[in-house]
Amino acid sequence: MVYDDSFREKSLEKKMKIKEFNWGPTLFLTIYQTLLILSLPFYFYFTPPSLGMIGVSIILLYLTGLSITAGYHRFYSHRSYRTNSFVEMLLLFFGSMAGQGSALRWSFDHRLHHAHVDTDCDPYSIKKGFWYAHCLWILEKPKKLKLKLCPI
Repeated sequence: MVYDDSFREKSLEKKMKIKEFNWGPTLFLTIYQTLLILSLPFYFYFTPPSLGMIGVSIILLYLTGLSITAGYHRFYSHRSYRTNSFVEMLLLFFGSMAGQGSALRWSFDHRLHHAHVDTDCDPYSIKKGFWYAHCLWILEKPKKLKLKLCPI
């Protein structure tokens, strides 16, 4: 019987190595989320959320999500529509509040993703796993690639 170890090797290759982490954002997001999870129950115990706070939170959730979808994705990455400078500033402002980086970096990564879907050049390939494709790629150092313009 021949033992095939290629599956194991491939799965090990997919795991992120410590040197590949972008330590600034990794530490910030890890510490921030941990402190938030630990402190919010105490905060809400002593200060119950008001209707105004809940309303503002829901509105901000909607505006940041809309700005990522309509701004970073459709407007900056795909250039699928035109808008005036005021709307563009609003999209940038609320998009930056979503914590997904700058519009320039987001658009670059997204265009790179479309140009190289599920290859080594894809910044968030699903072939590296569900968690990598959806959130762990953010913690990785950007790879230095020689690329040509990807018109999308």
